[in-house]
Amino acid sequence: MALLTPAQLPEMMAELDGFEAGTLPDAVREAFVESRDHVSPVVSVVRCAELLYSVRQQLSKEGLDLAAQLASFAAAHGWHQMAVRGTALAAALQRQAGHEPPEGSSWPAPASDPAPSKGLV
Repeated sequence: MALLTPAQLPEMMAELDGFEAGTLPDAVREAFVESRDHVSPVVSVVRCAELLYSVRQQLSKEGLDLAAQLASFAAAHGWHQMAVRGTALAAALQRQAGHEPPEGSSWPAPASDPAPSKGLV
């Protein structure tokens, strides 16, 4: 999974727009669509990463990959205090999706995964 640069923000937004929100649990579907359609693409990326992470146990591999990409993107650019949290979210999501950890490293233990953000739905 390659990290997108800020110049590729339109590509990231296209990925978000293309994600089938109908596959999400009812509890987060409306919040996801509202977040995805937010006027600020930065807010869209951060909120959607957090929302998808909150239901990660119910996501397809495509959903896990999208959530990891969003979290990594936000972390790489330090958006909304995601520099550290976004990296941890992405690692948990990539591990769950079955990806190999970066060479010479291992994924953090599931017990160390960040708790989902509260108040998003």
